[in-house]
Amino acid sequence: MAIARSWRGVLRMNEDHAELRLLALAEAAAILQISKRTLLRMIQGGEVCAFKVGGQWRMRESHLRKWVEQKESATSVSTVRSKETSQERG
Repeated sequence: MAIARSWRGVLRMNEDHAELRLLALAEAAAILQISKRTLLRMIQGGEVCAFKVGGQWRMRESHLRKWVEQKESATSVSTVRSKETSQERG
């Protein structure tokens, strides 16, 4: 079944679980290879998107993947600019 009704049929959504896969704080921290405490600080600081379910933090795997890709792009761009600047000086 491709379409499911949620609570009282108010919302319909595709059951594509890849888009809805949620990660617990410990899982996301392990993926990023940082401590849970560091990840919690990043969440509380608004650096990464997360929400609570039953009092526990959850993150969409797809959002975490996009965040990593954005960070990777930003780092690559700044590295290239840094190399260009040092070559101009040298």
